[in-house]
Amino acid sequence: MTKEKSNFPKDTVEFWRNLCTLTNFKDEYIFKNIAELALIILCIPHGNADVERIFSNIADIKTKKKRNKLSTSLLKALFRIKMDLYGKKLCCHNYTFTKEHFEKYNIKMHTFKK
Repeated sequence: MTKEKSNFPKDTVEFWRNLCTLTNFKDEYIFKNIAELALIILCIPHGNADVERIFSNIADIKTKKKRNKLSTSLLKALFRIKMDLYGKKLCCHNYTFTKEHFEKYNIKMHTFKK
């Protein structure tokens, strides 16, 4: 028994992309619909761990020091800062502030417009 060599890629996404472009002798796509459906399904998360992690982090920000009255925009900003620092493997103790940070941090940021 001999093994046939396949021209299809071994990567799942590339396989379905390749299958999406196959045409018959009339230049009609053979598997276009099923391949597009498969590519859409492959985008769906396999679980909800990422979403649970986000909710956990936001609950952590809100409940520490009783910050339950934070506005949505401030909560989003704090979460974004936390995730950016985490992604760079930094924390507030070892973050280096630039001159630009200090220029933006002034009395104007605490004035409210009515």
